[in-house]
Amino acid sequence: MKKRVILTGLFVCVLMWGSAGTARADGAKEDLCGCCDDLIKALMEDPAISAKTKEALSRFAQAVVKKQERTSSVTLGVSDEMLSEKIGEWFMDKSRIKNADDLFGTKDRKGIFERLNIYGNIRMRYQLSTNRDRYTQRYGWQETRCDRSNFSTRFRLGFEYEVNPDMWVGARVTTGSHDNANTAESGWDNDFSKWDINLDRVYIKYAPFNTNALKIGENEAKLDIYLGKFQHHWLFLTGPEFWDGDVQPEGVAAGLKFYPKDCNFVDLVQLSLAGYVIAEEPNNDDASTFAAQLRLEKSVDYHGKWDFKVAGAFYDFNDPESFNNGSSIWNSSGSDSFSNGLRNAPGGIGSPTPQEFISDFELLHFYTQVTYTGIEILNQVRPISLLFEYTHNTNAGEDYVYGHGDQNKGYNILLYLGKLKKQGDWKVGYGYFNFERDSLFTLVSGNDFPWQTNYDGHWIDTYYRMFDNTTLHTQFFFGKQKIDDSMYEGARSDRTNFRLRVEILVNF
Repeated sequence: MKKRVILTGLFVCVLMWGSAGTARADGAKEDLCGCCDDLIKALMEDPAISAKTKEALSRFAQAVVKKQERTSSVTLGVSDEMLSEKIGEWFMDKSRIKNADDLFGTKDRKGIFERLNIYGNIRMRYQLSTNRDRYTQRYGWQETRCDRSNFSTRFRLGFEYEVNPDMWVGARVTTGSHDNANTAESGWDNDFSKWDINLDRVYIKYAPFNTNALKIGENEAKLDIYLGKFQHHWLFLTGPEFWDGDVQPEGVAAGLKFYPKDCNFVDLVQLSLAGYVIAEEPNNDDASTFAAQLRLEKSVDYHGKWDFKVAGAFYDFNDPESFNNGSSIWNSSGSDSFSNGLRNAPGGIGSPTPQEFISDFELLHFYTQVTYTGIEILNQVRPISLLFEYTHNTNAGEDYVYGHGDQNKGYNILLYLGKLKKQGDWKVGYGYFNFERDSLFTLVSGNDFPWQTNYDGHWIDTYYRMFDNTTLHTQFFFGKQKIDDSMYEGARSDRTNFRLRVEILVNF
């Protein structure tokens, strides 16, 4: 009995010593593992202790040994098990992951389909042109031009992909002839032949301060840069006739947006610059375009919301005389689609006779738009928008052939009521246009009327949103050519034209 008490007391002391977890230095530590082995042997040889007590005390002794081994590994080194556990905790540390994402630009990482935006539309159009009169006395007979009606289709499909939060790439294909920049229509008139599909956008957009705005003092600023073939209207304010929406220039453009803080006069100041390549000529100067525009915007709440946009721009179409007869800008003099003043090139030979522009094209362009949202019409508040544009060619030449002088000024007025956001919405408008012959550059100007410049005319515009993504659009035009610069000799008359368009546009 005495021996059992001694052994039990010794074992309890050893257990208490081991559970304290105190690691000894090498010179003073006890051989605990050896002691426990001796204790287990003694327990097994003592006949006075029951088998169950032996088994229980043996398990306790083994547990003490294992704990001592773990404590010693902390003192003398780190075990593989503990090292793996620490590495796992490091990888699961969310604060560390956030810091690494911030450092390497992977914060808020998106999947490929979240970064990809696919868009497009299909438009079906019917057009009727009437009263296309023209009377001449060439060879002693009169010429008249008959009325025309036609159907056409426009299809567009594009994508934009977010490379990172500050950079995007995009492209778009469209129907239409590849050598006509002003339209994407494919007519139903070519013996059931297939329609052309052409690439009309390929670009890189870089916005270095999109994630973190550039600070200029206490004011914020952002910069958008486009490179490739893209939409001019993304950075420049223009109406539909000064720069046609179908024309996608090629080059580089940048827009710096400045947001003044606590300014009573302006909410946005934007400076946009662009350089476009028109034609590269091996034997002549290259033709190009330089554009610069300063834009101001302001919103005011006064019995409703007023939005003001004002812009002034300068467009320099450099060396247009370098265009040759093979370029898409050249059409026969006096044709419906081309109306800039042309004359035979001095010393020109060949058939057709080489021609050159009467004028250079250095255009001043002024844009003013006011939108008011505060009038309730048919139980809904609908916006009213008024747009006025003026253009002046500062380098227009005198027309010595027909004696018309310089034709350098033009303007238009557009008035719209309503908006298009959801099914059942409608929008109506009226426009008046008056452009002298060289006040627009017809490589980029609109082609809604039969002439791209050198006319005055009116249109009535209506839209109805049939479904959330489907719009019925109708337009009625009346226009008259200002000067007939045809090559025909003898009496000539101004041309007049009535035009009707009915379209269904489906966006997706």
